[in-house]
Amino acid sequence: MRTLAVALGAMGLLASPAARAALLEFESVTIVEFSNLGGATASTTGSGTVQINGTGGLGPLDSLTFITVNPAAIDTTIFVTEPSVAVTIPSVQFTSVQLRPDLAGHVLAPISGALRGSVSGLTQNTVAFGGNVRICLFFAGCNAGHIDLPLGDTSNGVVIGPGVGGTVAGASGEIRISLVAAPWTVRTASISDRTDSSGITILTRKGYARGPASRTSTAGQPGGVVQFVTANQVTTLGVPGSNDVSGQFVIHRLHFVPEPELLLLLGGGALGMLWLGRRRLRR
Repeated sequence: MRTLAVALGAMGLLASPAARAALLEFESVTIVEFSNLGGATASTTGSGTVQINGTGGLGPLDSLTFITVNPAAIDTTIFVTEPSVAVTIPSVQFTSVQLRPDLAGHVLAPISGALRGSVSGLTQNTVAFGGNVRICLFFAGCNAGHIDLPLGDTSNGVVIGPGVGGTVAGASGEIRISLVAAPWTVRTASISDRTDSSGITILTRKGYARGPASRTSTAGQPGGVVQFVTANQVTTLGVPGSNDVSGQFVIHRLHFVPEPELLLLLGGGALGMLWLGRRRLRR
């Protein structure tokens, strides 16, 4: 009996978050929402590995360091259904729009501080969203001209675009489109959008970090979920309704999943407890 107790104790120690390296595998969902394309959205999934809290171990979630990123890119065409927009921009083409797969060592922090409101945002914010968005002009197949907005490209030695900030712009003839990107946040992100009655409305999306039972103190361990949001403002010039403002939200949600080795340890511990209980019942 003592041998079994020692074995179970060792198994519990190995399985406990405090005793394991602060590396977690994740599954992710990325969603792009447009404010002015008739409610159009595009989405994709991915996976990878992150280091939690540097060397601080699992528990509350303060920082994420990406170790590997295996994104599934958004490669699709969105056909615009909003009549006032479709006259000039009938479709938007996504090519390899995703979290950049070369993000090893890039950090998002301080997550807990931002959630508590003790800091204004993520001061370590180097996770870029890359790919190309092609704005088709007048014809959905882009055969009458287009404007490319490259995301996550380098300008003057600095990566710019959704998730890190900066302005991305493109032009075709008299038509110019500018996208002012924002860094990721785990708080509330907002964009301005012009309504059909020429008013301005404010749209918002919220980030968060929470663990099992919605506890923020357990967000940085298996079962935890963190949602980052970036709000990107767009201005269009040279078309009917020039100076119209609109925007897009990019939502990136990570779900931390147990590693296979941890599942084996937990499963072995459960079987051991079941065996012990059956022995006691026999007695």
